[in-house]
Amino acid sequence: MGGRTTTGDWGWILHGRPRLNLAMRLTTRAHELISRGGAAQGRLRAAIAVASAGADVALVTRLARSPRSEAPLHLAVDAADLATWTALSTTAGYSQLATAMNTSHPMAIEAGARYGVLGLGVPVLNAAVAGAVARARGRPVQLAPWVWQAAAAGGGIGLARYARRRRARQLDAHEQALAPELVRAELTGLNEAALGLGNVFDEVQRAVSLIRLAPVRVGAAASGQRPTMRTDIDTGAAGWKSDVADRTRRTHVYLADLLVRWQQHHNRRTDLGAVVALTLDPAVAPIVLLADDADRLWTALDALDLRGRRAVTIRSHQFDRIALAIDEHVIDVTTTTPEVRLAFDPLPGGFAWMALWLAAAAPRDGVRPGAALGPAAAALGLMWWSHHRGTTRRQDRDRAVLASTALAVAAGIVQTRFVGSTHIPNPRVPGGIPRVPASLALRGHAFVTELCRTEARRSTLIVSWASVVATLVVCRWMTPHPRPAREFVAEATWIAMSASMARSFTDGIERESADLEADVTTRDQHRIEERARRGRAVAHDAAVKMLAEAEAIFLDVADELDDELRAEIRRRLAGCAAQLAP
Repeated sequence: MGGRTTTGDWGWILHGRPRLNLAMRLTTRAHELISRGGAAQGRLRAAIAVASAGADVALVTRLARSPRSEAPLHLAVDAADLATWTALSTTAGYSQLATAMNTSHPMAIEAGARYGVLGLGVPVLNAAVAGAVARARGRPVQLAPWVWQAAAAGGGIGLARYARRRRARQLDAHEQALAPELVRAELTGLNEAALGLGNVFDEVQRAVSLIRLAPVRVGAAASGQRPTMRTDIDTGAAGWKSDVADRTRRTHVYLADLLVRWQQHHNRRTDLGAVVALTLDPAVAPIVLLADDADRLWTALDALDLRGRRAVTIRSHQFDRIALAIDEHVIDVTTTTPEVRLAFDPLPGGFAWMALWLAAAAPRDGVRPGAALGPAAAALGLMWWSHHRGTTRRQDRDRAVLASTALAVAAGIVQTRFVGSTHIPNPRVPGGIPRVPASLALRGHAFVTELCRTEARRSTLIVSWASVVATLVVCRWMTPHPRPAREFVAEATWIAMSASMARSFTDGIERESADLEADVTTRDQHRIEERARRGRAVAHDAAVKMLAEAEAIFLDVADELDDELRAEIRRRLAGCAAQLAP
């Protein structure tokens, strides 16, 4: 996928980016301060971390207030932050660079979502900045950690693509469901206009009938002339109105027809005291219903237990709702357009990220390939399951969280057992920094859990988060000395970061989807109103055409008609023309 995508694909990142940036930046500052292996030392580290946090808050505030990309500012702040913390690094290697680059991941995700493969330019740019600082310090350039930022951009690309495909299918289904409602609106407009113009049709028909029945003057009779009839307007008016009714009944239901059928069905009983006689207001005649709306109304009528004489009137009639009054009873007959749901489920992407984190234990911590790739394959299986099943129900959300829990606990313990080396050498930390491969599995688990937070049961969420704590405790016990709790707490910040990332995605998707759904609903309303106007226009044009034909016939024979009759026909036609005037 390349080039610029539409806002319907990446609007979720626009809504969610303030929380995403705040989460990833502040957890990075926390890790920089807590970990003994962090860049710089002592007061210098604390001072720069506080200053960086201030810049983070300022950037997040700007992003929250701006609907624009803000890419130049965002890239500049990220580059400055990356250069600063790369320059402050105390050891050459993967660990401190991976922490320093973490603050620029949100921009990579946003760029991937907005610009497709062009978003991969963000990790390329940042890698160049970090490489230039490393060379200036006489250290080797590290490229391996930038796979993570390329993966972040790829995640943005993938999620935007997933959103576009899912929403395209949802909109296609919505269009199919909306089609009968559009037809209903046009037929309603057609019937309303046909009923309202009934007098015009009748007057035109009567005028032509007068022409047909008019006696011929003596001169005309002598010459054998008769008024020439070019059309059967006298039967055409009734035929046209009958055709409208037949066309409507082929696909939809007249409210009046339904009420009559319901009354007949209701009165097929031996208890004469339960017989009902409905008197319909004329306003009922042109109202057209969808089949589903008619079925719901039938059920509502059954529930009223009506009997005796009942007057049926229309209390109010809007394009999406009819208040049908049967004496003291009022039934809301909805003719609303089908709802469209444009929120998409990012859970498959959550399992994909979990698979990536699990697999990363092999290159990052030297975990045996089977202990890394086996759990990663299981996570991909869960991704496939969640995508094809559509796991939005509470029961499925619980299953997803519990499956993620079991996988994370098992993978965390197994990867801790088969880690390549238990500690990362660091000249400032005697014995080195303990490796915590379980944090990778737990990051994915926290991500999945937070994606399911609103639907999953509270008890399931408690089990999920308790497993995170328990896994860290067990893995700390399995790690040889030295194993300071401080490093395990520092790794827990990445787990918290993952949960906050997921929250930013779900919030962004919800807000963007609500905006898109409101736009679709507004557009649907305009389309329904336009189709109703079209229906009314068809009836109006038919009446105008019929009147024009009658006037043409009248002009052909006017000289042959009696003066009094000619004046009467002219009066009738003029009255019709006045009713049809705009």
